[in-house]
Amino acid sequence: MTGLDQPAHMAELAAVEVAIAQALRDGIEADDPRLDPMLNRHLDWVAASWGRRPEANAYAGLADIYRTHPDFRARYDALAPGLADYLPDAMEAFALRVLIG
Repeated sequence: MTGLDQPAHMAELAAVEVAIAQALRDGIEADDPRLDPMLNRHLDWVAASWGRRPEANAYAGLADIYRTHPDFRARYDALAPGLADYLPDAMEAFALRVLIG
């Protein structure tokens, strides 16, 4: 992540996570296109972190890590109960709907 402004980069992630957690609390389904702007921001954040834009299968693979790794599960469920499943579901739906088309 050379060249990135770490505090700004992490602040962007926090903003995206807060928005997605709010969508969960608002009852928006994980496959709802209204999440696309938030997931595009998340995808951009991942791309900046990785130094390349992930393809659909890589983004869906990251979703699987978020869903199964205990540290990610704890982090996301601390933000909003159920977010550890909702975010990966949303990422996978987004990858199928938008990245694969």
